[in-house]
Amino acid sequence: MVAKADVISFVEQSYEIYESEQQWLSSLCEVAIEIYGPDWMRGAIGYHVNFEEDGRTWLSSIVGAGDYPEKVMRGLHKFNEMDTAIHQGKGSVGQKAAYWALKKVYRAGQRLPLDIVLLSEINVPTTVATMGMKGATDMFCFRAPHLDGSGYLIIALPFQRSASAAARNNEMNQMLSAHVQSAARLRNRLRVEQGKPSGTVLLENSLDVLPVDGAVVDSRSGRIVDADGDAQSTSMQEEIRYRVRQIDAARSHSSGRGQDAVQLWQGLLSGQWSVVDRHDSDGRRYIVLHKNRENVRDPRGLTADEARVAIYAARGLSNKLIAYQLGISESSVASQLSSAFSKLKVQKRIALRKALGI
Repeated sequence: MVAKADVISFVEQSYEIYESEQQWLSSLCEVAIEIYGPDWMRGAIGYHVNFEEDGRTWLSSIVGAGDYPEKVMRGLHKFNEMDTAIHQGKGSVGQKAAYWALKKVYRAGQRLPLDIVLLSEINVPTTVATMGMKGATDMFCFRAPHLDGSGYLIIALPFQRSASAAARNNEMNQMLSAHVQSAARLRNRLRVEQGKPSGTVLLENSLDVLPVDGAVVDSRSGRIVDADGDAQSTSMQEEIRYRVRQIDAARSHSSGRGQDAVQLWQGLLSGQWSVVDRHDSDGRRYIVLHKNRENVRDPRGLTADEARVAIYAARGLSNKLIAYQLGISESSVASQLSSAFSKLKVQKRIALRKALGI
């Protein structure tokens, strides 16, 4: 368990990419308990919801932390068993009904506005009681959806009373989600590069091996030890040095390590870079920056940047939070969104959902 965990601890844990998926998710759940959970919360559970091309909804890397009932874990694994049976043409009528009901819930989670916080006053108490969470009256669901719609990561924390103020701080939760998305995407990309299967431990490359399209920075001096691709440009290196200083400021206790501290990480997120702490054999600390940008292709004439902004806007994010997610300025968001509106021939954000098929 992380001692005296805070939101910066959550960000730092997100970028602990050299762990198995189970270890990584379990640690995120433990930090989330410390941040969001007073003594009267039951624990946390984390897992991935994956939407397969053949129409399947698959749950993976299911982990629990704290006092989370085993019945819930068994239920989530049972969903996968029903999925397998049904896709093999097996399963009873009752199993099929239960499976399609749960699948509808997960698919709905993909289509919900990207609010990250889901606090239900009506449906959740019944749901959590059915799942073995008797005594829970509310639930906080931290979602980090994939921009390409292929699924999302979820950390669920049941409450026995109304959720804490931290859980209701939607803007902060969206910022934290940006880091989880960025780190999860980096983990997947590095696995592909290393030829490692999903869920396994990544190889910790030596600092002599530069990440493709990235940089290595000496955290103490701010000196860029090596750079590749976009990180070689003078303007980008100035940006990198500035952001590294901001990260160190966020990590200091004097900054409060709250929402304001998380905001200092802007520019080193899903749209730009993933930041990973490394220590060399001589004990010196380095920061490794990996270029970590999603490829979003849109057949309706939008550029990749316009498509990213439009997708986030369609899911309910403000310009400020879109800027944070993508590591760009609010003025850039406004410009790209205006261009997307023009190309898609819509005038309001709500119309984007239909235009983009979200």
